[in-house]
Amino acid sequence: MDFDDFEISREDLSRIDNIEITLLNQSFQKSSDEDNIQLLRPRRRRIILSDSESSETEINRAIQDLAESSSPSTWTDPKGNQRQLIAFTEIPGAPLHMCRLMINKSPAEFYALLVTDDVFNERVKNTNHFAIAKIVNSQEATKCARIRNWAPTNLVEIKKFFGLVLFMGLVKLPKISRLLVQR
Repeated sequence: MDFDDFEISREDLSRIDNIEITLLNQSFQKSSDEDNIQLLRPRRRRIILSDSESSETEINRAIQDLAESSSPSTWTDPKGNQRQLIAFTEIPGAPLHMCRLMINKSPAEFYALLVTDDVFNERVKNTNHFAIAKIVNSQEATKCARIRNWAPTNLVEIKKFFGLVLFMGLVKLPKISRLLVQR
């Protein structure tokens, strides 16, 4: 479907809004089956026998449990006030202006459009803050601890880390150690 030829007027939008409101109101109306409540049969509790009881009693109880649990269960439609699904009336996919921007672009450029540098900068700030708090407040951070060699991260490093995580999720290998092999 070509989105260039697709136009929606204000009248169409108001009609869609009215349809959504009508469907929403219908979904909250009470069902006529609301008075018919089916009670479930309580499950039999498993009894742990003491050493003083005979094994014959134990076998009889096990047979009785199996006989009760082997009754066929049947599926039924839900009863009572059930919410009805509201039809999805929006245009699926990315907005039209984004689709036009992304013609002949790479997956990395599309990812950069969705995940901006602001998101990565927030990650950098939180990572640095957490590491400093861990060093200052941790008793594990002795003078010789590896965490003392930590250096603040930056935008480029966080982007590389996220790229590595995405790559590890896309490439299926039998062992994670295979991802670290240089060829």
